[in-house]
Amino acid sequence: MRKRLFLLSVLIIMMSAPVIAPNGGGNGGVGAHLWLFPDGGTYVASSLDDWLNESWTIGFGPFDLNVSNQDKEETVNELYIITAINKATGITVELNGMELSNWIAADGSKPSVPTNPPYEYPPHGIYQTGTYYNITRFSVNLQPKSNITLQVFTDGPSGAKVHFDAVGANYSNAPILFVPPSHDATSYGNGNHSVPEFPVIALPVAMLLGIIFYILWKRGKV
Repeated sequence: MRKRLFLLSVLIIMMSAPVIAPNGGGNGGVGAHLWLFPDGGTYVASSLDDWLNESWTIGFGPFDLNVSNQDKEETVNELYIITAINKATGITVELNGMELSNWIAADGSKPSVPTNPPYEYPPHGIYQTGTYYNITRFSVNLQPKSNITLQVFTDGPSGAKVHFDAVGANYSNAPILFVPPSHDATSYGNGNHSVPEFPVIALPVAMLLGIIFYILWKRGKV
């Protein structure tokens, strides 16, 4: 009797245990092992702004956007960059020298990435009404535990933001990896490129004040 109760308990535990998804528990079986990070960027661990929360941030201008394959086995052959903007006009985005156009108006639903089958990207507060996005495809050879770099240029008016997500597919265009919300990237007007560091401002000002003081001293006015 005790043996039967023990076997029944083991069976119940096995049936109630969570099923572990392939590729480390990714979204819909697609591993969360693509990471984005801009050279010279700053990581924002927490923010009330979904565009900045748990995101690598950098100011408008030219920068290198690194795409890192953190998976141990999968090779990405087709890379889909999902670029979102928060204003309909006035924002410029270039990827590898190509200016993006044909923006799609978001409506709160999941953007459909044209893999096979299509991959429905999690909105995570970005793809809401009033946002516009573009999906750009690159043929790559992104091996496991390696990076590739995209040359990016962004510009826009005050308050503008540009957000980057990505999905990776294999040689048959089946989705295998995606960028989780904790490893995406955002470029915006108040980022690193917009405000010079204090020494960059202070040194020229100090030199100018020194020259003025010297001239006045020579003239006997100080």
